Amino acid sequence: MIFRSASAAVFLTKEAAERAEARHGSSISHAIYAGAEKKDCKAGYKKEDKCTIAHFGSLGGSRNLKATLAALALLFKEDPGASKRLRLELFGNNSREGKKEIKESGLEESVISHGKVRRDTALTRMHAADVLLLIQNTDDVSFETIPSKTYEYMHTGRPVLALVYRNAELEGMLKEQGHIVVQADDVASIKDGIKRYLELWDENRLAATTKDSPYTVERAVGELIALAGSVAE
Repeated sequence: MIFRSASAAVFLTKEAAERAEARHGSSISHAIYAGAEKKDCKAGYKKEDKCTIAHFGSLGGSRNLKATLAALALLFKEDPGASKRLRLELFGNNSREGKKEIKESGLEESVISHGKVRRDTALTRMHAADVLLLIQNTDDVSFETIPSKTYEYMHTGRPVLALVYRNAELEGMLKEQGHIVVQADDVASIKDGIKRYLELWDENRLAATTKDSPYTVERAVGELIALAGSVAE
């Protein structure tokens, strides 16, 4: 119905736009990245006694910690000392199954669950974390979506370990900004990504690994206004 009646159709990823056009035989699609508002945080980053990998947002369904916990177990087996230098912190709701996975993993001492926290607290902790963990669902929808948390993470200036599921567009976006991207269902690669960030932390080289993100709300609005203008003309 949209393709029959609209002058332009806006999608939040290029892949979604291309797939829609392939399904409906239209050429009015445009991709505009949603972006996020960049918010300054007075607390900032300071290296502490352990390398903190932090995940923000809800966990459940195919977006879970199974692969991450398996990767941590693999890393700690290879390097027992890593368990003394690394911790995983969770901010947000975790499903009952997710809590069970942590308990059964034997990694409870290395995983701290804070539950749901205030927005300002989450922002402060996001800027203070050594590494931010992004996890995509492992389903077909992930092929053409970009989690909104991606844009928020990139504005903090902190390194991101992204568990991406067969999404070349998201992978390219994150790598261009200097982040480490691994496949969400590849335990060995996740382990290698964690190990690489831990090595950078050990060497005091973790603070300056990313660029300023161009994906802002202002940019998205500007592109929408320009598109509306071209349609009107």
